[in-house]
Amino acid sequence: AKSFGDATTRAESGIGKLKIAADGLQEQMQKAQSLRDDLAFLIERGGTAADRLEDSVRGARGKTGPGVETRSATRDEAPAADTRSEAERELLRALRAAH
Repeated sequence: AKSFGDATTRAESGIGKLKIAADGLQEQMQKAQSLRDDLAFLIERGGTAADRLEDSVRGARGKTGPGVETRSATRDEAPAADTRSEAERELLRALRAAH
């Protein structure tokens, strides 16, 4: 009877430790799911940005292809009615410099 009581006490102690561990794992899983959702969002945004960039590059290459006149202004000069953001203008300058 004494060894049965000792085994029961150890089992109860083990169950308590398992509950604590399970709670910790549950918290870590919730954090991981949140991070997964954030990463999925960032990947989607990055894909969209990459698609826009690719379209811009294709458009720029198409406009400067054979038989198309290019303007004689400097490459950093922007048209008066340019509605591009500063980041877009910097990217275009970098692409022109690399080309």
